[in-house]
Amino acid sequence: MKKSFFFFFLVFALASSLLAAFSGVGVSQACVGRILRMGVVDGRSSRAVAELYIVLIAERTGTTAKPVFFKNDQLMYQAAAKGQLDFLIDDTEQAMAEADAIGVRVGRSSAPEKTYLALKGAFEQRLGLIWLAPFPMRGLNGRSALGAPVIRQKALQNFPALPRVLNMLARFLNTGSVERLAAQTSSEAGLKRAAENFLKERRLI
Repeated sequence: MKKSFFFFFLVFALASSLLAAFSGVGVSQACVGRILRMGVVDGRSSRAVAELYIVLIAERTGTTAKPVFFKNDQLMYQAAAKGQLDFLIDDTEQAMAEADAIGVRVGRSSAPEKTYLALKGAFEQRLGLIWLAPFPMRGLNGRSALGAPVIRQKALQNFPALPRVLNMLARFLNTGSVERLAAQTSSEAGLKRAAENFLKERRLI
């Protein structure tokens, strides 16, 4: 799975880089001093991943990402549909479990990469939501999954360079790194310090 995911990520990263290169808007022009609303299904690992994006966005763009926590995917996507979120953090297992409830029909595959591509296509077409660069993680019931930021198409008009920033983190995340980060922290302040250290060690900030 590691080799196939590495190739999958390289292709995705190349496509994302080309898209960013033609966006024509710099991060400093588009994002400084603004606020992003980020949806997160509450959980220890998801809070750890969310904090990484909060710190990365702040350091790279000067934008404040404010997390909004939800009990499940259905409530989170309802908020996104109402325009209450700019982007959200999700994973393929969680999204598949709630797909019917949020009006998306996607066939499940035993390969997380295929499930990701099916979700990406369906969500963009039906919901106007774009799945960005994925990373391996543990999904529902311990199954292998791919996590990813998911951004509203309308949010791209206000934050056109945001995908390039969000995609920077994907290649440094995996099931082990997410779980280690989540296990290191017992407080909000500790989580922020751990996220900052993680990003500094990888020269992302």
